[in-house]
Amino acid sequence: MNKPIDISNVVLRTERLILRPWTLDDVADMYEYAKVDGVGIWAGWLPHKDKEESRRIVESFIKHKKVLAIEYDGKVIGSLGIECYKESDYPELESLKARELGYVLSKDYWGKGLMTEAVTEVIRYLFEDEFLDAITCCYYIQNDRSARVQEKCGFEFVRDSVHETTFGEKRDAKCNLLTREKYVGIKLVPVSSDYAEDLWAFRQEVVEHDADDENQFAGCMGLRESRTPEEWIELCAKRQLDDWDKEDKMKVPSHSYLAVRTVDNRIVGIIDLRHHINHPILGTWGGHSGYTVRPSERGHGYAKEMLRQNLINARKIGIKDFLITCHPWNEASEKTILANGGVFEKLVDAGDGEMLKRYWIDVLK
Repeated sequence: MNKPIDISNVVLRTERLILRPWTLDDVADMYEYAKVDGVGIWAGWLPHKDKEESRRIVESFIKHKKVLAIEYDGKVIGSLGIECYKESDYPELESLKARELGYVLSKDYWGKGLMTEAVTEVIRYLFEDEFLDAITCCYYIQNDRSARVQEKCGFEFVRDSVHETTFGEKRDAKCNLLTREKYVGIKLVPVSSDYAEDLWAFRQEVVEHDADDENQFAGCMGLRESRTPEEWIELCAKRQLDDWDKEDKMKVPSHSYLAVRTVDNRIVGIIDLRHHINHPILGTWGGHSGYTVRPSERGHGYAKEMLRQNLINARKIGIKDFLITCHPWNEASEKTILANGGVFEKLVDAGDGEMLKRYWIDVLK
């Protein structure tokens, strides 16, 4: 689904560029590059006939607040739009927050790597600041330059398409996709025997590093007590069954996920998802999820991404309001929650005077 984005107050900087909102002072610069044959044609529009046409386009950019001006040495040399993608073309993104990139660059500045630099920074902004799940980007099959930009920025081909230009011509296009999982480099996978050896190494590392932490296995219930990785894997399989709580109402069905780094298949964390919190502890201070990041992998932002992907899993099983808690002194966990849209509700007593901060996340946002 297309996430609403307003760039009217966004200013991004790279080594050579400033990406910022358009102003009417930029009309002359736009006309200078937009009137040249061979520029707009690759983006599906004809050369501008006069400055008045450029003015109308700039006014449209200002009004709709989704296109950035690319400034180089004080001069606007192109544009980069954070457009709405055609949702019917990407059914796989139905439950994800996404947008589409479109761009054009003055012919005088081709071959300098400037567009790759601009797109790379906008990708960073969209994933890290706007917290998108995916970004789409397309190019006409004759446009080798745009294809190279997208390849360098990590986009991968997903399907062929036919796009209509502003002047009514239909052209074959390649549609690409970049997911947050690929950008960040981890994915959540169900607990399975494929990871048994590394799972046990993960357990041992947590036991040794977090020996003084009574919450050392948050989100990994039963792992500390298990005698073998196979025992815990079997326990996880039982817990995800809907009738797990049939005989004991103190139990709640849940799924456990391994956060696996894609480049080396190493477990960097474990997180669980409780199917509901109709429970005296979970409904008060336990919440829908807990997680543990591998001690040797902390400080890389993995927890933030683990929670983000878990919220997608929560959405898929119908959870709308997601409760998550943290200790008041745990700034890292609080930042993870806030980055995922957490809204503080109140402090609660978890027993023996131990206070926890309750946060709610609207999963549908």
